[in-house]
Amino acid sequence: MRLNFLHILPSIALLATAFSSSPNYQLNSYSVGSGSTNSSASATYNLQANTGEVSGAPASSTTYTINSGGIQAEQAHVPTAPTLSNNGGTYFNKLNFIIAPSGNPSDAKFSVAVSTTSNFTVTNYVQADGTLNTTPVYQTYAAWGGASGTLATGLVSSTTYWFKTNVTQGKFTATTYGPSANVSTAGGPSVSFSLSPTTMNMGSLLPNTIVTSPSNVSLTFATNAANGGSIYMAGQFAGLRSTSSSNYTLQTTPPSANLSAVNEGFGLQSVTASAPMSAQSPFNGSSNVVGAVTTTFQPVYSATSSVTSGTSTAKLMAKAAIFTPSATDYQDTLTFIAAAVF
Repeated sequence: MRLNFLHILPSIALLATAFSSSPNYQLNSYSVGSGSTNSSASATYNLQANTGEVSGAPASSTTYTINSGGIQAEQAHVPTAPTLSNNGGTYFNKLNFIIAPSGNPSDAKFSVAVSTTSNFTVTNYVQADGTLNTTPVYQTYAAWGGASGTLATGLVSSTTYWFKTNVTQGKFTATTYGPSANVSTAGGPSVSFSLSPTTMNMGSLLPNTIVTSPSNVSLTFATNAANGGSIYMAGQFAGLRSTSSSNYTLQTTPPSANLSAVNEGFGLQSVTASAPMSAQSPFNGSSNVVGAVTTTFQPVYSATSSVTSGTSTAKLMAKAAIFTPSATDYQDTLTFIAAAVF
């Protein structure tokens, strides 16, 4: 008796035709043989296919990764590096970061990893309140501040920090962390202040005549305090005093006065203020309206955010009356103090 054997050779093939397309992608027709791989790519997509349990290292590029063997779950887009800022070198204990959505849908959630080393040997994660802790917190792009970003707080001054993000959208979709970016915090709290000139001669005070200081008082203020600060002023005598005339004081009744409408007075008026500094009442008048000088410190200029270089100018104005005693020793000492709000 004769036996005939039919030999059946197994094979696997993936064939695709009439692939769909849109303005953003096109799936080209290609095949994958038994235990093999193939790929297709364009400027807007990367497609990697395999059959069988392919061994070896994962296939990857800067924009995708596919592990060898097995069926991989669909993942969200790996985020690109976040955008970081120390607010022009003024943040010493915090940093601003803006997550890159990287084409992920609005309901995708991101976590933010932070480290003081580029290889993230010790990693913390930004929490919902901006502090750092060891557990990742996932929030949407909008919850992380959207295009304005969020502040990571409680940082150390003069330190470089690396930030990177990953994203998830539902179960089994979490990506690896994308590329990182880094920026350094500033070198601790700082306040600088200067004033010029330090003496000024108002000249002769003629009755019923408004006299303006021959030059403006220039004040320069800078601070990296998050809440800004103020420049305060107080006078020793609250006006121009003559000791030779029984301490007669030429002054303005607080808070302010229009020297055109009063018999006599003395005060300060803001001329310019560079942002974010702004002149404060009652020194923000115009024309001949001045703020009264008092023996109590009053804010002349203020800012509610850090000031990189705030330059302001002010002028002194005085008016004597016919009944004002004649003397050559009318004077006052004005003290300016700068304070920051950390």
